[in-house]
Amino acid sequence: MKDLEFDELAKFRHSGYAYDISKNIPLKDLKPLIEAAHLAPSCYNEQPWHFILAHKSETPEDYQKIYDSIVPAHQNGVEGVPFLIAVVPK
Repeated sequence: MKDLEFDELAKFRHSGYAYDISKNIPLKDLKPLIEAAHLAPSCYNEQPWHFILAHKSETPEDYQKIYDSIVPAHQNGVEGVPFLIAVVPK
């Protein structure tokens, strides 16, 4: 991956609202991202964050709990995704 300067990164960043559910993201690729996000500061200094990952086929009850916690207007944005991640402070 190319190293980006902050101004380049800020210029080209975006928030995704649609996900290609045909693309599988291996857990090994998620781990470094979760580990980095784990130390991100919060407004009340409540880090470290905790991440609850629920896979639709492996932990369906947890997946449903996370899905149900999403505001109904935003649930359509995660329809069909293979896993969900809940982020909570300590």
